[in-house]
Amino acid sequence: MAFVYHFHKNTVKLVAQNDLGLDEVTLALPSGLYTTFRTLESGTRVIGLNAHFDRLSLRDDQRSILRNTLREVIRRTKGSSPEWKIRIYRDQIQEPDWWIMLEPFSPPTDQQRMFGVRVNVSTVRRDVPAIKSTSFIQKSLGERADNKQSGIYESLIVANN
Repeated sequence: MAFVYHFHKNTVKLVAQNDLGLDEVTLALPSGLYTTFRTLESGTRVIGLNAHFDRLSLRDDQRSILRNTLREVIRRTKGSSPEWKIRIYRDQIQEPDWWIMLEPFSPPTDQQRMFGVRVNVSTVRRDVPAIKSTSFIQKSLGERADNKQSGIYESLIVANN
């Protein structure tokens, strides 16, 4: 279950609640930049949030507003999941036009932690590694579908082998 919020002119509004994944929701939007992360400690913490904001080229005032907005959308959807996978999408043309998408996050199971998971090295590369453009999602859809069918937990993107 994905929750999709639109944030524009200091107003945040729930615009969709559906069974689509974050990639499908993101691909329905115009080309833009995004970052994806997960929450910890019942949705109250994120590791490296400033690094995620750096990917979106946020000014200090935007960071403060977006932090408060994240707290608000997590509070609104709190009963649906203890932890979240969150994607922030930034339209490259209509600034400031933000989309905040949340879906419940399921950490690895005890069995996965004990015995491990299958991974592969992705063949898909970002044009500029520091920037997450929505074009990467489109380019990696086939590989992600193959991974799911093959029981691969995650694709790793590595540089210089």
